[in-house]
Amino acid sequence: MKFGKEFGIHLEQTLPEWRDKYLCYKLLKKFLKHIPNPAENRPLPPPPDDAVDRNFPPLPPHLADLQECFVRVLEEEIDKFNDFYVDKEEEFVIRFKELKERIERVQEKSWKDGNFSSESDFSDEMMAIRKDFVTIHGEMVLLKNYSSLNFAGTTV
Repeated sequence: MKFGKEFGIHLEQTLPEWRDKYLCYKLLKKFLKHIPNPAENRPLPPPPDDAVDRNFPPLPPHLADLQECFVRVLEEEIDKFNDFYVDKEEEFVIRFKELKERIERVQEKSWKDGNFSSESDFSDEMMAIRKDFVTIHGEMVLLKNYSSLNFAGTTV
């Protein structure tokens, strides 16, 4: 299966609020399709006399503009998903700290004279905290996959 199809399937199955945070693979691919393949032996125009490196002639103006636009869009896309990743990472750190504080509060509230004040209240609250940890872990796994998939999209 081609990367684009796998990418599309993943986007359908992932968190809806993250869909616009992925690399815009399709748009970048369209840019690349407009750049001629050098293996097709299309002659490039001769380099100007003042070209510094005769082995790599400058791109024709229309291709240079296309390349510049591609690079700009790619940089914007990379910034977009890097910003999202950093924001989510910071959010996880904050949520983890809040969960640790909840555990400490439950422990302090539960212990009186060396005994639990209410076994069921303690168990219920700890179960809720465990569920929140599992939720955070699941979201962190999704974020890792998000990062890997975006990386794969830039290296395919």
